[in-house]
Amino acid sequence: NGNHAAIEPVGGRHRASLEVSVEVADVGGAKLRHTLVHELLHLYHRDSSDQVRLGLPKELSNSAYELFWELYRQSIEIMVDDLAYAWSQSLPLPDWPEKAS
Repeated sequence: NGNHAAIEPVGGRHRASLEVSVEVADVGGAKLRHTLVHELLHLYHRDSSDQVRLGLPKELSNSAYELFWELYRQSIEIMVDDLAYAWSQSLPLPDWPEKAS
């Protein structure tokens, strides 16, 4: 799907399992740094996203909820990506091991 990393937050905590693809070594330091910051930022909107994800289905029709959730999810991705871009530039480049041949 083109993603270099994905995160699965632990409910109610700022902890997560972070999966990094084997292709990540090919993206370069700045892109890797941005990708890691992007995924880690997902930890900080988890609780508010859960409020929407779990609370709205009780109040809206299924089609209205699906439309709202998709628009909300897209807006969160844009916000997280913008924050990652701004914040990651102030962090050091990751010291990532070279890919074995």
